Amino acid sequence: MKKSLISLVSAVLLSSSLFGACEYEQKGDIIVGFKAFKTPLKIGVGGEFNSVEYINNRQSATDLQTLLSGSKVAINTSSVDSANPARDKKLVDFFFNKMIQQGISAKITDLKTDKSDGKSKAVTGVVFVEIKMNNVTRPAELKFNYDKGVFQADGSIDLADYKALGALNSINKACYDLHQGKTWSDVGISFNLSIKEDCQ
Repeated sequence: MKKSLISLVSAVLLSSSLFGACEYEQKGDIIVGFKAFKTPLKIGVGGEFNSVEYINNRQSATDLQTLLSGSKVAINTSSVDSANPARDKKLVDFFFNKMIQQGISAKITDLKTDKSDGKSKAVTGVVFVEIKMNNVTRPAELKFNYDKGVFQADGSIDLADYKALGALNSINKACYDLHQGKTWSDVGISFNLSIKEDCQ
């Protein structure tokens, strides 16, 4: 029994010395994107927000969960950029400005890893966030992929969960012909982060 315990400890120490440990450090700004849908054919219209304040909970850590959990974002919705200035103005005037709360905020509450290939340090999993919009806070789950210094997460939310159907009806009315009378309540969301990885 004693020999087995010694062998186990030796194996762990050997593994640590061979593979080392990683230090992850957040670098650069966050990129927050969205994809809304219009027309009965559900055509996607994507974009980003040009003004996003990102407050990281810590600068560096030895794992992604510790690094990202607790980090927050505050999105200035008037900075919406769909590569169409006329559409952006309508989104601000007839959608975002129709909400009780101006802006969107979010917080990363947890992160669960489900796969790592053990070589390139590529990781997939789920990142859990709390999103506050229209003065309503709701949890959301986004699938993430981390590889070679890029953390990318995407998922979707339903505007009905944020009591934002009034704002949805407003933008649908303003764009009725272009949307052929249909603007969908589900919206794709995503964010990207650059992470410096130092593995010994």
